[in-house]
This record gives sequence, structure tokens and C-alpha cells, in this order.
Amino acid sequence: HRAGAFAERGLYTSAKGMAPALLEALPKGPAPVVELGVETGLLECVGRARPDLELYGLDRNQDALAQCARLASQEGVEDIAWIHADLFEPETWVDRLPKGRPGVLYTIHLHEFVAAGQDAVSKLVQKLVQLLPGWRLVAIEQPRLGNESRGLISPSRWLYSQSNILIHHLIRNGRILSRDEWIEIFKDGGAPIETVSPTGYLDYLAFVVRLDAGAGAP
Repeated sequence: HRAGAFAERGLYTSAKGMAPALLEALPKGPAPVVELGVETGLLECVGRARPDLELYGLDRNQDALAQCARLASQEGVEDIAWIHADLFEPETWVDRLPKGRPGVLYTIHLHEFVAAGQDAVSKLVQKLVQLLPGWRLVAIEQPRLGNESRGLISPSRWLYSQSNILIHHLIRNGRILSRDEWIEIFKDGGAPIETVSPTGYLDYLAFVVRLDAGAGAP
């Protein structure tokens, strides 16, 4: 059994290590930015660093949204719009976003969303391509490493990566996929990959995906 409060505090701390890579992937000028799955602390990081952005937090858990609003307020970030909705039903929440101004969706929870199935995530991407053309999706993930990587990284990094796989297997709330499996999900959803870049934090990668069915391969 994993104690949720401890897990949330740990996530709030570790997610800050991903903030520089996320900020690098965001538009240089004003734009809407939506976090998919809140309580990471990243909205606050973005809000402090980029007050010109229009911030949204989306979650199906009303309590999580309320907690995130409290934490953001404590850190002096007030102008966040909160969306209580099911991520997998974007037709119910995209109307809350600005029309005609493409922005960015981002998440560090995609491995948890895969608990619904890889096909479900690909279908979600397909819907986003249709409903939010011109937007981008930034997914920050620690891909599953193959055995060939064991001798190429430090023992602590290898154990960290394996513990992440084990934790999600035991609590059954997600799956850690390989780099190629993530790319396949986006391709199946009809969204071309723009970049896959190291975040500089452990072995997490930032997948930047273009939600544009007519974009073609990068």
C-alpha cells in the first residue's frame, strides 16, 4: 500500500527537477498552457517564471484541484483557471480553452493514464489532434530502460528506474513504457513527434508532440 500524502509530497518535490525542460518547451510568447493532472507544483513553477502565459489545470479529482489552488496561492500564483473534467473526454472540456490561439498541453502523468490502456491513450491523442489543431503536447516521462543500459549508467540510476517500474506494477495505476513504445502511441494517435530531448533530470525525457494531422513527419 502506498500512502498517498507521502507520494504527493514526493512528486511535488521531484517534479521541480523537470521544470527547466518544461519551460524550454513552452512558446516564447503569450499562449494558453494546460497541465493534465495537477498537484505536481509545475503550474506554480511556470506561473512564477512566465507570468505572460494563460494557465489552466485539468483534473478529474475536485479535491486535487482545490489542493493545487491552495498550494499555488501560497506560492503567489493566483491566475490559474481550474477545469474539473475527465481527460479522456476532451469534447467536454476543450470549450473552456481559448479559441484560435494554439497553446500547449503538458503532463508528467502519461504513464498513469496508460492504466486505461495504450489504445485508450492513442485514441485520446487522436481526439486532441481533431479538437486542438496547432497545439502541442509535452509529455515528460522516464522511459523503461532495456538491460543493455544497465552497464551504461550508475547503479543508483538503474535502481531508480527499476523501482519506478516495480512501484507502478504493484499499485497498478500505470505502466512505464520504453522510448519507442511512447513514440508508437503518438504515431498511432496521428500526432508527429517534434523532439525527444533529455530533461537533465535523472533519465526523464521530454516528448514534444505536434497536434496537427496534416503536419507530416518531422
